[in-house]
Amino acid sequence: MKKICRSVPVAILAVLLLTSACGQKEMTVQTAEAAPPAPSSKTAYVTRVKDILVEYRPIEIPASMAAGAEVTIQFEAKNMGKSTWPSHGTPPFRFGYHWSDPKRTGSWNAVVWDDGNRGDLNLDVPPGGSAIILMKVKALSTRGKGYKLIIAPLLETNGGWTTDVPYVAAVDIT
Repeated sequence: MKKICRSVPVAILAVLLLTSACGQKEMTVQTAEAAPPAPSSKTAYVTRVKDILVEYRPIEIPASMAAGAEVTIQFEAKNMGKSTWPSHGTPPFRFGYHWSDPKRTGSWNAVVWDDGNRGDLNLDVPPGGSAIILMKVKALSTRGKGYKLIIAPLLETNGGWTTDVPYVAAVDIT
């Protein structure tokens, strides 16, 4: 009977040690899987606006907005270029917008800029990859039909906007 009593605590201790070790291994695996992969030093990031190629898919872009109102738009942007879009660093890759306003000057070339709102990337977007972009847009204060909301990518500190690959949406301001 003494042998049984001695072996039971040893068996329980072995089970506890194995359970503890397995639990730690699972925690390590979960932590490693949850962490985003570190960018490769060989990653080629886009550094010039002329190298940006985008394919857009509108998700939530209103056909009309109240004058002066601010709404959050949503669209998917697919990287059709050869370089990765950087989500952080210098220069960061972002989306911005402006309005083409024919009412003010009678020309679609009149632009009303909004440098206050940007659509940021959460992660780097490799060639062929896509990102869902959320961006606040403020409507013009002048009412009218068929204004052009122009969404375009930019490298904030390195060459500015690209006008080669915009997304243009007709929006009535009510």
